[in-house]
Amino acid sequence: MQASVAQGIHISVRSHLSPSSGQYRYSDVVADGNYAYLASWFTSGGVQIFDISNPDAPRYVANYAPANSKNMQGIAVLNGVGYFASDSGGGVHIVNLADPTHPALITRITSAQGGYDNVHDLTLDGNGHLFIPDYRFSSTVQVWNVMNPAAPFLETTMLGTDASSVHDVTIKGNRLFMAGWGGVVDIWDITNIDLQTPVRLGSFFAGDSIQNISVTQDGRYLAFPRELKLNGLVQIFDITDPANAVRVANLTQPQLGIQASSPSETRIMGNLLFVSWYQQGLVVFDITDPVHPVMVGNYDTWPGASFAVYGGGDGNWGVWPFQGLDRVLVSDRATGLYIMNVTGVSSQPAVFNMTYAATKVTGSKQVAGTVFLVGVSPSPSGMNVTTSSNSAAVPGATIFVPAGATSATFVQPTNPVAANTTATVTATDGTFNATAALTVVPPQLSAFTFVPAAINSGGTTQGRLTLMGPTAINTQITLVVSSGASAVASIPTAVTIPAGFSSANFAVQAQPIAATTPVKVTATVNGTSKTSTVTVKANVPASLTFSPTSVAGGGSSTGTVTFPVAVGQNTIVTLAVVSGSGAVASIPTTVTVSAGTTSATFTVGTNVVVSTTPVQISASANGGAKTATLTVN
Repeated sequence: MQASVAQGIHISVRSHLSPSSGQYRYSDVVADGNYAYLASWFTSGGVQIFDISNPDAPRYVANYAPANSKNMQGIAVLNGVGYFASDSGGGVHIVNLADPTHPALITRITSAQGGYDNVHDLTLDGNGHLFIPDYRFSSTVQVWNVMNPAAPFLETTMLGTDASSVHDVTIKGNRLFMAGWGGVVDIWDITNIDLQTPVRLGSFFAGDSIQNISVTQDGRYLAFPRELKLNGLVQIFDITDPANAVRVANLTQPQLGIQASSPSETRIMGNLLFVSWYQQGLVVFDITDPVHPVMVGNYDTWPGASFAVYGGGDGNWGVWPFQGLDRVLVSDRATGLYIMNVTGVSSQPAVFNMTYAATKVTGSKQVAGTVFLVGVSPSPSGMNVTTSSNSAAVPGATIFVPAGATSATFVQPTNPVAANTTATVTATDGTFNATAALTVVPPQLSAFTFVPAAINSGGTTQGRLTLMGPTAINTQITLVVSSGASAVASIPTAVTIPAGFSSANFAVQAQPIAATTPVKVTATVNGTSKTSTVTVKANVPASLTFSPTSVAGGGSSTGTVTFPVAVGQNTIVTLAVVSGSGAVASIPTTVTVSAGTTSATFTVGTNVVVSTTPVQISASANGGAKTATLTVN
C-alpha cells in the first residue's frame, strides 16, 4: 500500500521548475555559484542549467546536450568548469562554464585518451584531481590531473577490493572512500597523491548496492544509502579506526514509516544528513549524535506510487544542500528542480505517516496500525495522535506516543458492513496530518462443517456455517451440491444468517443408497466459497433373524433380513450357509427386498441330524452383511 503522506514537514518549497517534462527525465543536481546544473538519465537531455541567484524565481538559461551526451547523470562543477559524464558511450565532457548561459566543450576524456567511454559517476577533490570509477566493469578508479582542464592526463589508477565494481568515490580531506557496488567500502590515504602512492587504510563489508558515501565534518562517521529492490536503507559507520569500522545506526524504511523503493543519495552538511529517498522525497536527519539519528524534516516530491522498483523508480534522485539551508537544491526524476527552505527542520514532533498491517479487514475485526513521527514525542508527557475517517465502518481512535518515541502502534477497530467499504483514515496531531486507506469487507466464511460427518442411508446430519464476524444485514449463503447429489434426499439451496449473528445451522437428509458416497457441498457468500464433505453410508442389512430359532431336523424356519431404512429400489440380498451346511436341506441363494420396503423373508428347510447342529447363515447386500445362527436338533 502506498499511503498518503504530508507533502512537507518542517520543509517548504521556494520554487520549482521542470522545463523537460516526462518520466525519468532528470537525475543528479549540483551547483556552483549562482547556477544549478541538473543532469539527465536514459535520455539525450544532457545537462540543464539554471540561474538560481533568486531562489524564489530561478530561470532556465541553457542546455548542454551535444550528440554524445546521452545518459549524462554523473556531473561535477567547480570554478566555472563542468565535468559531465556520459554513461552511454560519450566519456567525460569537460565544459567551459565561465558563462553558464553559453556552455562550451573544452575537451573530452574517452578511451582514445586512456579513459572510460561509459562513466556513471565522477568526483572532484578541489585540488585539480578528477576521480572516475569503472562502474559495472571493474573496481578500478582512475585519477586524472585536471589542473589544466584543456590538457587532462591520467595520473594513476587505484584498485579497490570490491568483487563487483566501484559505484562512487567521495573525498574528505586527505582520505578517499570507495563505495563498492558489491558491498565493500575501501578507505584510502591520498595525501599528496601527485607524489605518493595512495595507501589503503582499511576495508569493510556493509552490504551490496551502495550508492554513494557522505562523511561527517570530523571525518569520523560515514553515511551511505543502499539501493535495494525492497526496503532500501541508510547505514552509518564509525570509522575512527579505518581497519575496524563499526556500524552504529541503520535507518530502515519500516522503522521510519517510509514507503519507497529505496534511498538514492546522501549528503552531510554540519550536523544534518540529507537523503534523497526516491518516492519519499527529501528526508533530513539530525545526526548530532550519529548513533541516534532523528528525522527532522521531509518534503515529498512524488506523493504517488512509483512506476518502477529496482533502479529507484520515480521521485527524488539528488540533493545539494551546500548553497545554504534556505536554498537546498533537490532533483526529482520526473518533476525537475526544486529549491527548498530547510531552515525549519526540527525535532518537534509532527505526524509523518500512518500504516496498517493489512489493507483489508473484516467488519467488526481489528487491525494493527502504526503512526510515525518526524521528530520525537516530547518528554515527560508524551503526546496523543487522533484518528478519524470518512466512514462509519472505521471509528476514530486516540493513539498515545510515549515520551522519546518516534512511532506508536495501535489497534484499529472496525464495524460490520454490508458491502466492501474503503475508508480514508486521517491521523493528526492538530497541525500535521497523514492518511491511509483501509478497506472493510463483509464477513467471509471461516468454517463449514457437518456433524456428524458420516451418516447412514436415510439418516440426517447438521451443517454449520460460521462467518468471520457478525453480519450487518441478513446475509444469505448459497449451497450447491457439487458431487454425490444422488445420495441427498433434501438440502436447502440457501441459508440466511440474521443480522448481528455469525453462524447458522441447516439439515441434510440422505437417500437410501446402494454404495457409500461422499457428498461435497459448496457454500458461497460475499464472493468467497468453502467446501465441506459429508459421507452417506450404503444401505446395508441391519439384522438377520430366524423364527423359530431352533427346529427339529426335517422341519423349517423363516428367516427375515431387515434394512435400517426402506430401500430405494428392488435390492437383491445374497444368502449363504457359512457353517453347518449338512443340516440344511434347502435355502434360496437370494431374496429380494422390494423398493419402498425394509425387509424380506425366506424359508430354510432342514435335514434330520444325529446331534444338535448350529447352522450359521449370512445375508449380504450393498457391500454389507449380517450373520445369524439357526439351531437344528
